[in-house]
Amino acid sequence: MILENTVALIGGDLLNTPNISSFSDVCIDIKKVSRGSLFFAFDIDEIDDAIYNGAYGVIFDNKVQITDAEIAWIKVENINQALESLIRFHFIKNEIKAYSCDQISLKLLQNFDFQNSITIFDDSLRNLAKKSFSLQKNDIVIYNPQNINENIFINHQNIKTNILKKVIITEQTLFETSFIFNDIFYERVTLSPFFVPFIENIFNFLHNNKIKFRLKEFKNIKHFEPVFTNNSLAKQEFGSSEKVLIFEKAFEYIPSFIDFLKEQASWAKVIYILNQKYYEELKNYDGVFLYENIINAIHVLQNESFHYALISENEDEVYKLLNTDAKEQLTMDFF
Repeated sequence: MILENTVALIGGDLLNTPNISSFSDVCIDIKKVSRGSLFFAFDIDEIDDAIYNGAYGVIFDNKVQITDAEIAWIKVENINQALESLIRFHFIKNEIKAYSCDQISLKLLQNFDFQNSITIFDDSLRNLAKKSFSLQKNDIVIYNPQNINENIFINHQNIKTNILKKVIITEQTLFETSFIFNDIFYERVTLSPFFVPFIENIFNFLHNNKIKFRLKEFKNIKHFEPVFTNNSLAKQEFGSSEKVLIFEKAFEYIPSFIDFLKEQASWAKVIYILNQKYYEELKNYDGVFLYENIINAIHVLQNESFHYALISENEDEVYKLLNTDAKEQLTMDFF
């Protein structure tokens, strides 16, 4: 990367006249800085270490002291926007193909192994950058617009596609599905049938783009996450109990999950333990308990009988409290 072009591309000000004229790579992680790197100083306290490790240039948007006049010191108005500009240039130069999708599809895609060069972006701008500059010509990236500024991508499409091949469900429970797609049988996949329309769209996208893949075990989807428990709410092996906590942090999916449970588990006692800020959206549903904080939610879990409990919280947060001696009992509001 030529110094003069880089400064122009990010709209920066070169504050000195350095002895260097180009950079070998772009670094965001101080641990990856090597001789010739251009370092983005999100933390100005790391600048000295970057120079020691061989950085040829530093980009920053705060006041800093120029300590080495031989390297390039580049001041920008906004370091995030400068980084986005460099990522965008890299994507254009290498003709990176970008596809957007919803959050559930993105999580599902992270459980695929691809033979093609596909990168899934589901994180902050800085972590995106750590992957971006290693992408090669015609690589594919898939991202969620809620996490990534779409202006980074010059050309982008949605993975939504015509459903040319259907997923045929052969057997299902609430949390496992056996199905056939394109004459391939997938037996007892640890995935709720709720997600089949998402999987069907993903399969068709991959099939239409001739992207070869292999399914892994679905883990850490972070949507409709089941935890099998005993009566004391201690975790049990998957499928080994009749009492299940179901965690869903994203409210946008909760009404759909409620409808799914009402249809698929009509025989069971199901309760919905949901944050009171969702009152207006949920006031017409039966079996809903509203809570002000997680302690309230745990109080309901400990005192209500149920087969399934859908909770608008993160599993780790709930079990962190369940595993402590928190004894505060707060009033429940419910309807």
